[in-house]
Amino acid sequence: MIKDREGAVIKWKIFVTFFRNLYDDHYSVDRTWNSENFTFVKVNDRYTQELGENRLPYDVFNEHAFPVFQPDLQEKGYCENSVLWHLYKNGVHREYDYIGFIEYDHVLTEDFTQTIQKKLDTANRETIFSFQNFTFRQLWDQAIIMNPNRREKMDGSPDSPWNCINVILKDYNNFHKTAHTVERLAAKNCFPICHSLLMPSAMFDRIMPFHASIMESGKVEG
Repeated sequence: MIKDREGAVIKWKIFVTFFRNLYDDHYSVDRTWNSENFTFVKVNDRYTQELGENRLPYDVFNEHAFPVFQPDLQEKGYCENSVLWHLYKNGVHREYDYIGFIEYDHVLTEDFTQTIQKKLDTANRETIFSFQNFTFRQLWDQAIIMNPNRREKMDGSPDSPWNCINVILKDYNNFHKTAHTVERLAAKNCFPICHSLLMPSAMFDRIMPFHASIMESGKVEG
């Protein structure tokens, strides 16, 4: 049991996205692993779940069982983002103080669960735990181009106005009526990647209206 500084019990859950298999040794390597802190979300009904040989007591939830469910998000390629959308739209995150995400092919570290518990004991409610991250330069130099006139995914110049960072930042500012700059992003220099992070659920609640609006607009589906 984890308690915050006021003595209240801290509830946290990491949702693991998978579409077919899970690998016991990815989780058993964590000597402090507690199944209560992990829910494994089975996505994409085109693939049959194959867990017959697994030994660990996985808490498995099928994405299609959400009361609010959009079956076409997986077909449109949203993958892990579909899980975030469904958790948000169904209000699941509000059951926890912290909500996190990893993918089925991520491997935990020794004492992962215990380490998270100790950090949560002293964390404030604005702390993000990033399990994998890019520096700003790594992200910027990918130079993924989001040009609506060239629908295929392309690499290009980092300085292009269609660089994904420029496009996303512009959309974010338009949505929130803010004026954040690329320079401010660069100063942060830490960007969680591959849906591998744990964040306060209240923060997830603030982030997801923008995230959901982009998904619902269909603008990235090309």
